[in-house]
Amino acid sequence: MSLILYSSDGLVTRMNEQSGLPDSFPQTLMCLLADDIGPSLLAAAYRAGGIVFATPESIFHFEDGLDARDPIVTPMVDRIGRARSLELLINAKELDSAEASLLGIIDGVASIAEFEDKIAEISTLSKSSMIQAALLVRRQKGLTAKQAMLLERYNFALRFASADQKEGIDAFLKKRKPEFS
Repeated sequence: MSLILYSSDGLVTRMNEQSGLPDSFPQTLMCLLADDIGPSLLAAAYRAGGIVFATPESIFHFEDGLDARDPIVTPMVDRIGRARSLELLINAKELDSAEASLLGIIDGVASIAEFEDKIAEISTLSKSSMIQAALLVRRQKGLTAKQAMLLERYNFALRFASADQKEGIDAFLKKRKPEFS
């Protein structure tokens, strides 16, 4: 059972349930679950935020005995809805990655190599823009549509004051790849 995290500051962190899972994961953009995934590892991935992937070989276990205080319940209900969450938790089902993806428990299926390719692709982007995007997504939870639009508009305007925005425009105009700081 393992969890690989990629954060907006470029760090790749590998952890498992035996090594202990922290309560928060600042600036996580993507995470990859591997092997046998129980409720506590899935809850850690949800707490990390970002896009949640699982390897094709991963198996999700929802054992009997979970109650409303279990850390997986609230984020799962938020993610896939009450009816599906209730069905999974009551029936104590076991799912493969494809089924978990179809139900919306995870966002996609990727091998470790594919996940590392995604990391390599994302690492060429502006780090400050990724940090702002991750923070914006986390801040929007619980806001009304109007409040969320105002927050997004404010953050969009802030991006125009950044050195990375200037580099991006300059690179576009000169038809070259940007070199973000």
